[in-house]
Amino acid sequence: PTGPVLSSEDRRSALAVIDDRTVVTGSVQTVGEAMAVRRGLLPSLGEREVIAEVWPEIRRDAALAAILDLPSHWKAALGRIPPFDAEPSWLDAVRTISVSAKTGAETTATLRMDAETPELALDVAERFEEWAMHPPERMEPPWTSVLESAQVSTEGTAAIVTVDVSALRREPARR
Repeated sequence: PTGPVLSSEDRRSALAVIDDRTVVTGSVQTVGEAMAVRRGLLPSLGEREVIAEVWPEIRRDAALAAILDLPSHWKAALGRIPPFDAEPSWLDAVRTISVSAKTGAETTATLRMDAETPELALDVAERFEEWAMHPPERMEPPWTSVLESAQVSTEGTAAIVTVDVSALRREPARR
């Protein structure tokens, strides 16, 4: 009823062909929601309150900006992988996760996690401060350098992590 959708037998992944230039893929639930938005049955992300209140700040002066309204099934999946698996319940406090990088010569990126309350934002910030001081064992360079550079703060209900991503620059190929 939501459009042409193909799904795997276990219904963990799906695909919908929108037109000759557009394909939506992801979980069955995600693809179904995308089709419902396309048909006007659900609001687009920009119309959802949790996104609309954060998006203007995220995209301001950004060369790259992305925001994610974390569905509960994604939180559950994240809670099964390191380092989130140590205490997955803290993810329940996170309403949105966004990332932005400024234009120009900036070498930083900002990760913003919006929580339900300022107290929960402090909990999220403390988790990232702990990871910055003691990166998870499975994390490898250059990601350890990026994480160790983290500057963590809170602003209202937001935990804000700014990292130096210059360690991710690729060395020019030698000829």
